Amino acid sequence: MKSQNSTDIPVNLVLEEDEEIIWSGRPDMQAVVNTAYPGSRRRNKYVALALVCWIVYALWNQTQGQGLAYDWRLLVLTGITALGFFYSAIHAKNELMQWMEHLSYAITNQRVIILRDGTVENEYSQSEVMQASLIPRKGVPGFSDVIWAKKVNKTYGRRHGFPTPLKQEKLLTGFKALADSEGVMQVLDDWVTEQKKSTHLEDAAFVNAKMMGSEKDKGANEETKSTSSEKLVSPVYGFSVEFPSSWKITSRYRKLAFGKWGIEREAVWSTPAEKPKWNVIRGQNESRTYVEMQVQKVAPFNTLESIMDTSKAASFLGTGEVIDHDPSIIINGIPGFYVTRKCGNPDSILPSQIQEKLAYWHMRQYILHDGTYQYFIEAMWPAEKPEQRKTCEAIIATLYAS
Repeated sequence: MKSQNSTDIPVNLVLEEDEEIIWSGRPDMQAVVNTAYPGSRRRNKYVALALVCWIVYALWNQTQGQGLAYDWRLLVLTGITALGFFYSAIHAKNELMQWMEHLSYAITNQRVIILRDGTVENEYSQSEVMQASLIPRKGVPGFSDVIWAKKVNKTYGRRHGFPTPLKQEKLLTGFKALADSEGVMQVLDDWVTEQKKSTHLEDAAFVNAKMMGSEKDKGANEETKSTSSEKLVSPVYGFSVEFPSSWKITSRYRKLAFGKWGIEREAVWSTPAEKPKWNVIRGQNESRTYVEMQVQKVAPFNTLESIMDTSKAASFLGTGEVIDHDPSIIINGIPGFYVTRKCGNPDSILPSQIQEKLAYWHMRQYILHDGTYQYFIEAMWPAEKPEQRKTCEAIIATLYAS
């Protein structure tokens, strides 16, 4: 598919190795100008016009010697107020145009990109854009936005009025003001499908590389192993784990919880590169399957019975009945146990909408202890995708203590 206004879109400058452009484009500025934004801009124009009409009527009355005598100071004040409303409307439009004209978009074989002034402002993976939809632009027939995320405007409502056009645009994340929006939507859908296939192949290669039974097979898959996984080592406790290269990795340093409710401390997520000091690592793939590991230097205090207690787990985790457990496992010399549950529980305090989504997932919790450190591992995958469970098991099988 050809790019929209592609001649001056500097996408090539931000491409990584082996990355190719599938589509690129930018907002149609005339469509942005003609968009009928609800709220403040039109309201300010109407108020300003009403005030001007009132001033003209008052002056006409004065010249005709009819009606009430209007104080000139009141007319000046009204005129200044009208100018203020006009300026607000014009400023809101200029502010929007300055923000939009620097944007450009691209879909590559690896990611979806929003650029500003030729640099990457945001990039998105398959899981973030898979729910994208077309939203027609009001007052501009034939133009639509491809939107995949919406923010909640906390000040929207009668008390605070409508947000400015710029704020309205910032509430929606996606490709804006496209004449060929249906074609772009099809390109994006095809891209998501291809990314899913690629992720499944990478996960399968990772499972094959990590779960082979003999050293000969492992040697034969050494090349696959090196190209399909990423090994991370905690600088705090020295444990290591591997994830498929396609998974998104985040980490944090978490101190032991304290208080009745187990309040977390220093729980901000980042990446291992941004903050090298971490003892919690989390990997998530495009299907939102995830594996999270946390290590603390504590004495053993979790038991199989406590983890299997559904009444406690249901309250905050929203998990339900136990469907599988193993009271005695050993992962690379570290002993422990695991419990697998169905997600979704009517007794949970979580909202019903979240409960409905959880009902299609399974969660497994591992507790391992090597005599010094406790390893708490949580894995979650779609119930109808057993291959995702195998990928989680393969990841956990790569855990090694220091």
